[in-house]
Amino acid sequence: MTLTSQHRLSRFSHHLWLTAGLFVALAIAFVLYVHSEKQIDRAHDLRHQSFLLADELRQSSDDLTRMARSYVVTGNPVYQKYYQDILDIREGRQPRPQEYQSIYWDLVLADGQPPRPASPQTIALLELMRQTGFTEQEFQKLADAKASSDALTATEREAMQLAQSTGPEAEADRAKARLMLYGDRYHQAKATIMQPIAEFYRLMDQRTLDAVHTAETRATAFRFLLIGCGIAVLLMLWRVYTALRGTLGGSVDAVYAQIAQIGDGDLSPAIPIKAELEHTVLGWLSATRAKLNRMDRERQQVAEALRVSETRVRMKLDSILSPNGDLGVLELADVLDIPAIQATMDEFFKLTHIGIGIIDLKGQVLVGTGWQDICVQFHRVQPQTCRNCVESDIALSRGVAPGTFKVYRCKNQMYDIATPIMVGGQHLGNVFLGQFFFDDEPPNREQFRAQAQHYGFDEAEYLAALDRAPRWSREKVNTAMTFYTQFAHLFSAVNYSNLQLARSVAERDDLLNALQDSEARFRRAMEEIPVPIMIHDEDDRILQLSKGWTRYSGYTLADLPTLGDWTERAYGARTGSEKDYIDRLFLIDATMNNGEWIVTAKDGSKRIWEFQTTPLGRIHQDKRVLLSLAVDITERKQAEAALRESNELLSLFLQHSPLFTYIKVVTATESRVLKASENFQEMIGIPGSELVGKTMEDLFPAEFAAKITADDWAVVSSGQTLELNEHLNGRTYTTLKFPLALGGRSLLAGYTIDITERKQIEEALRVSLADVKRHDAQMIVLNRMNDLLLSCETRAEAYEVIASSAGTLFAGCAGSLAMREATAPELRVVATWGDADALPTTFPTHQCWALRRGELYEVADPAHRVHCQHFATPPQYAYWCIPLTVRGENLGLLHVSTATALAGDALQEWRPLLMKVSGSIKLALSNLKLQEALREQAIHDVLTGLFNRRYLDETLPRELRRCQRSGEPLAVAMLDLDHFKGFNDTYGHEAGDAILRTVGELLWRSLRAGDLACRYGGEELTLILPGATADQARTRLDGLRQAIMQLRLLYQGSELPAITVSIGIAVAGQWETNATALLGRADAALYRAKESGRNRVMIAGA
Repeated sequence: MTLTSQHRLSRFSHHLWLTAGLFVALAIAFVLYVHSEKQIDRAHDLRHQSFLLADELRQSSDDLTRMARSYVVTGNPVYQKYYQDILDIREGRQPRPQEYQSIYWDLVLADGQPPRPASPQTIALLELMRQTGFTEQEFQKLADAKASSDALTATEREAMQLAQSTGPEAEADRAKARLMLYGDRYHQAKATIMQPIAEFYRLMDQRTLDAVHTAETRATAFRFLLIGCGIAVLLMLWRVYTALRGTLGGSVDAVYAQIAQIGDGDLSPAIPIKAELEHTVLGWLSATRAKLNRMDRERQQVAEALRVSETRVRMKLDSILSPNGDLGVLELADVLDIPAIQATMDEFFKLTHIGIGIIDLKGQVLVGTGWQDICVQFHRVQPQTCRNCVESDIALSRGVAPGTFKVYRCKNQMYDIATPIMVGGQHLGNVFLGQFFFDDEPPNREQFRAQAQHYGFDEAEYLAALDRAPRWSREKVNTAMTFYTQFAHLFSAVNYSNLQLARSVAERDDLLNALQDSEARFRRAMEEIPVPIMIHDEDDRILQLSKGWTRYSGYTLADLPTLGDWTERAYGARTGSEKDYIDRLFLIDATMNNGEWIVTAKDGSKRIWEFQTTPLGRIHQDKRVLLSLAVDITERKQAEAALRESNELLSLFLQHSPLFTYIKVVTATESRVLKASENFQEMIGIPGSELVGKTMEDLFPAEFAAKITADDWAVVSSGQTLELNEHLNGRTYTTLKFPLALGGRSLLAGYTIDITERKQIEEALRVSLADVKRHDAQMIVLNRMNDLLLSCETRAEAYEVIASSAGTLFAGCAGSLAMREATAPELRVVATWGDADALPTTFPTHQCWALRRGELYEVADPAHRVHCQHFATPPQYAYWCIPLTVRGENLGLLHVSTATALAGDALQEWRPLLMKVSGSIKLALSNLKLQEALREQAIHDVLTGLFNRRYLDETLPRELRRCQRSGEPLAVAMLDLDHFKGFNDTYGHEAGDAILRTVGELLWRSLRAGDLACRYGGEELTLILPGATADQARTRLDGLRQAIMQLRLLYQGSELPAITVSIGIAVAGQWETNATALLGRADAALYRAKESGRNRVMIAGA
């Protein structure tokens, strides 16, 4: 090839490779672009799954709160069970219900039944979160929220335990339980659950936004890369085309035509080529044709010589390779006389002092002599160096061609030489000359010293052994390996010849044994053959019966010595062979069919046999012998009967099938009925028996018939099943058609089902699904309203939440919430929504029928139904009034009115929602009212009306801090009624309680605004006097002491004796913050007042 042609090919190849590279780049860019787009979808999917799991944790916490509160308020044990079920599902102790992340417990509370069955999955929510793939920070937030929720369950369980109390303290315990679930501490605990979840939402949104932004950036970059690669590919394709045309020297069609001529063997005449196209493909084809002419002549000469040589080789191979065995399973030890070879090699070593080894392909040393000390004392002893030796024997010696040798350095840094041993073309082992050095290449002693240290050899002995290793000249090595190569070849040839000789001897022995066993095998085969065979002579003597004869008939040769015995037992009549029949059979010398016979077996069963008789010749005592072959066709006859029965069943099926079933013969132009079920009478008014032979045009309108025929032909021609829906006479049908092949005909089978009712049901389900979605949306708003109501601290906040939520829940409707204030006889409207303002600001309860009757009052048509009297203007459309009653107490009224006329189902759809909303509202408002009452009870003493000890403990530290910030003084006084225990013992505890109530009322009347009076315990009272100095406190409290001393009380008609009080005062220091210490000092001053004679005021530190 000239430089010009090389340049053309190089240029074309360069363009071609560039184009291929650009195509690869285009494919990679496309894959990367698609992958980046999918990353966006994955980020959104992960965000959705993360949101569902976090929302499930939040919802489970709210569900636990709701169940605990419901149990405490109602005492219904089902709420306690639901509470435990929620915990068990969250902890993985119960299977998770299907679609548990959707609305579940609201539906359970609605009708008491699980809305969906349980799934087989039982896994804790936290483990499910762990498997989702959150970041460590996100998972920690959820774990913190879960831990806070678990901690809150202790409070909820304690509250539910208190709610179960009985006896005189039951009501107080239930009040305490309600306070535990509605108090500030509980809401703070709920906040500790929701705060990590809110942080998780923020982290999750940030992660999702980052992932989406990154994926979008990558997608944009890959999109531009994809466009750029596409443009580059188009440009390179054009350049490749031009380069290809220049390289070819013409069009592709012209080059293809010339190549086709050469491919067809047309090697002449030569292709005329212009001078400028000499170095193109067309020029090469012209030169190639000339070379092929010359090569064809040479090939014919070589083929003739090869044919002669092959004939000679085949004659030699046939003499040694019959039979042709597989030598691949042999190993070297199988063909090697190891002791003899070992003795020979030992003698050879004595003569030449050159060691040798014969090793098989597994690394096993079969023959070895003259091995060096460094090998046997070191390298073959240490495990790692031994593995190096084995690798040299196996891996490094591979790939050596027969008749050659390979010199290489092993991993132990010494030279090895290997030449292969071939037997019958199979590589079985190697002859090795190893563990030496070339005399012109001294060993690196430092390297061997390091090797000794690395493998733990004795360095001095190892280096001494190294010095004893032989150093040979390359000429000596080549001479020795030439000998060993010839030795290996000779060894291979001798062993192969021995192997073939052994095969020949074995083959001869096998033939002799086969001849001796031939007759025995034939007899055994006749006896064991499963087909019924009888051999008998012309005198009706039975010579042999096969096992098949005995198997099917039960008779053995001992049962049937003659043919007459067989006919008597099998047919019930004793007959023999007819001489004319035997003569005719031997005359035609062919098998004759004797027909079907019913045979009685030995066990009495009836079998059907088909007989054939074949003449065998005079092969037994010069008698003519016949072979009778029987075929038991009983099963075949039974199958034929079953087939007839099956056809009858098919006809019965077609006659009574509930499906419109048919079979057709189909061509491209017509579809004709072959069989059809009788029920087509219902579909088209014609029974199936009358459809046979009719085409689609005979049965249906032309357009519909043409479509059916086209569909049928498409099924038959494509071999594919077709399923479609069809409409006929106002009904909807689904049809399944599939091809059949029978007797070379194109058949089609199918069935049609009337699905009109199913379609109607599906439409109803679609409407029902829309209702479910609407219900889910309503439940979400209702749950949010419940959550907000749980967080409300005042009724005003609750009214605002109710108005906002009801406007969404009752879209298109107007409504109002009216509440009863304390003991007022009227209701006041506190919240409204919608366009209309139907109710007045206030109205008496007797104007509402719902409040009178104590149940929901529904008016579908105000014009024809008695309506309530509390409307500002008469209602025009339907409305509902629902009383908000909790435990017999009416809290208020929920009113909802429609803006359009409703009736029937449309009206009834609103009732469940109204009941759920009213239930949530009355429960929340009742809880708020209860909280207010409990709050008052929690901070006041029941007997005296003063603040209690708990309120004192909360208030005094706060007052201390406030006075410090403002710089005001603060005094604390401890009061104790003198001789109160003796007073109780003399006059009774009821008299003592009367004294305490009177003193409490006196304190309330005597206090300034900002002062606090508390009952510390028993007869001890505490006063907090902000802004009072020690002198001011002494003056005021001394006046109080005198006022108490002047009290006169009547009890049971008698005047009680006067009482006195001892008072201790302590004034807070400028930086004092310890409320307990301050009270202690006031109590100490009180003790001093007692010791000093009582009925006096003492100041701490004075």
